[in-house]
Amino acid sequence: MAGAMALLAGHATATRWAAALRNTGNPHTMIAVLGALLPRLPYDHPGLHALVAGLLEESVRVSAAPSAAVRGWLLGFTGSSKAARTARELLRLAPA
Repeated sequence: MAGAMALLAGHATATRWAAALRNTGNPHTMIAVLGALLPRLPYDHPGLHALVAGLLEESVRVSAAPSAAVRGWLLGFTGSSKAARTARELLRLAPA
């Protein structure tokens, strides 16, 4: 699913994806899909914050730390955008 989403990312709205993933009602599904999708998206993707925030919310909900691949991607954020601030929060969930 994440592969198809990555291919369609330029033609889709990330905020709607985030809402649809939340509607699955299964935090593990959202975490798995976003864990595979996010590292494939550029840091300036429109609406990216909604996806990163969704991953943070569901990760906190089930006490899950981001995968190594996601942690590596999150480290690439710079600046003070909403997405960058949320990425730093997600990184705090990761074991030191």
